[in-house]
Amino acid sequence: MTLPGHQWRRRDALRLFATASGLMAAGVWRATASIASPTVLAQTSGAAACALTAEQEEGPFYVDLDLVRSDVREDQVGIPLNLTMTVLDMNTCQPLPNAAVDIWSANALGVYSAEAQLGSSGATFLRGLQITGADGTIQFTTLYPGWYTGRVNHIHMKVHVGGAATSASFDETGSHVAHTGQMFFPQDVNDAIAKISPYTSNRNAYVSNSQDGVYTSQSGSLSQLALTGNPSDGFSGSITLSVDPDATPAGVGAGGAAPGGTGRRGFGGPPPQPAP
Repeated sequence: MTLPGHQWRRRDALRLFATASGLMAAGVWRATASIASPTVLAQTSGAAACALTAEQEEGPFYVDLDLVRSDVREDQVGIPLNLTMTVLDMNTCQPLPNAAVDIWSANALGVYSAEAQLGSSGATFLRGLQITGADGTIQFTTLYPGWYTGRVNHIHMKVHVGGAATSASFDETGSHVAHTGQMFFPQDVNDAIAKISPYTSNRNAYVSNSQDGVYTSQSGSLSQLALTGNPSDGFSGSITLSVDPDATPAGVGAGGAAPGGTGRRGFGGPPPQPAP
């Protein structure tokens, strides 16, 4: 597998393993309690479990590909992330089936696919969509994202209600977006990841959660993934979203379209730097 501007070599893998072993020995990587199942949440937490998940901005790099798939990595390299997302109907506290959930994120170098201004026109890596089952749950195989100018490591998401899906594509006809948000990571894990190849090749200024305008002003701490795992074996992350399937929330964040992209620019400054 290749990453724009970075050749993945055997010594990189060995360095990754050695770094991960040292971090685990030092106690940097800790297991975070897994999120409870939707049924348990509804039974044990009452109304609090079904509080509406806060809206967050779409950002400038959303591309309407409607590409149904669970593994979004393609040829990209980085630390594996198995992502589990559960969607609840806030009105009933029950799982919301047949919702189409889009995710998209930057690669280890802070570059999004399908963006002409980033030199990735025509690429589709780290973008995909899944349909929730009867339990309201979907799973993606992706990578721990990199950071870029003004933005900490994060993954974008949209929840569509309505429409129709096949095994490979999603038809948005008759659908609407019931939630737009972002997923964040624990700061100590971000800090350690930044010291591991291929993230060490990211040329953008490093950004922490406390420096990220979306995290600090749009309830980012409430959409942080529960993580287990380590960098040598990869991570598993989980999150539960509570949405109103009948709602069409107004967009959040600053206005203005990004050059060559779609949606609102919002926080983040200029686009991330393309790979050399």
